[in-house]
Amino acid sequence: MKAPNNFEAILLAEFNLGLPPLTFFKLIKEPSDWSFVLKLHTVLECALNCLLEKRMPAYDYDRPMTFVSKVQLAFELPMPARDDYYRNFFKNLNYIRNRFAHRANYILYDLKQVIQEIPLHRRNAVIESLAVGVKIPETSENDARNAELRQALFVKHPRNILHKNTIASCHASSLEL
Repeated sequence: MKAPNNFEAILLAEFNLGLPPLTFFKLIKEPSDWSFVLKLHTVLECALNCLLEKRMPAYDYDRPMTFVSKVQLAFELPMPARDDYYRNFFKNLNYIRNRFAHRANYILYDLKQVIQEIPLHRRNAVIESLAVGVKIPETSENDARNAELRQALFVKHPRNILHKNTIASCHASSLEL
């Protein structure tokens, strides 16, 4: 059964992952963006693992599998939203996580600096994807005004937008299990 709202979805996911209540919401207070992004990604990957183990028990999970492979498998299941917006959100969160995890100097960077160092030809698409939950009411996802709004808000408040959209993406993708 799908949780009725984002808050309950996250509480249910935390319960299923063995985390104390409100752990996910407290991530926003992490002292560095490096730890925030890596912990956010870890919780999301654990939720994907639980979902896949529960819904595809015959699959061999001892075999190494990339985060993107897990996302692909999860989006092949009948329950998650088959929306490419959410699939792209997960993939781009992984892209940001990899930038933080694989460059030692990024330990000292904030999210804004890491985003600015993404090549321009890719940066706008990454921001657009990570801010997927931001839109003007009564408009479509593809409305040009939403793209402008996402860019503006993400540049000013990347951590808040990333946190909020991780919650929304988890709920939409049934990662509360």
